[in-house]
Amino acid sequence: MKSFELLLKKRVKNNTKLSFDIHTLRQTTEVVVHDMFGEVGNKYIKVRDWKKGILFLSISKSVWRNEVMLLRNKLTFEINKKTKQKIIKFIKINK
Repeated sequence: MKSFELLLKKRVKNNTKLSFDIHTLRQTTEVVVHDMFGEVGNKYIKVRDWKKGILFLSISKSVWRNEVMLLRNKLTFEINKKTKQKIIKFIKINK
């Protein structure tokens, strides 16, 4: 997870404010998905958008429901834990 921490350090401007954009979220989701599913997962799971605390993902391959829930929980936990703020409130996944 060192690459994840480096990405966040690049985006931090002040201790109180974070400049967090969609590009950083795409990179951080790739890191977490790679840890969970390996390199194959990065081909099928893409970040579409991020609005008002909701992260929109698109999955191009059919996956099991429990894998989707695991991914949802892991991404929300990791990103919010590393930033020490509640950036992501919910993850919506479209197939």
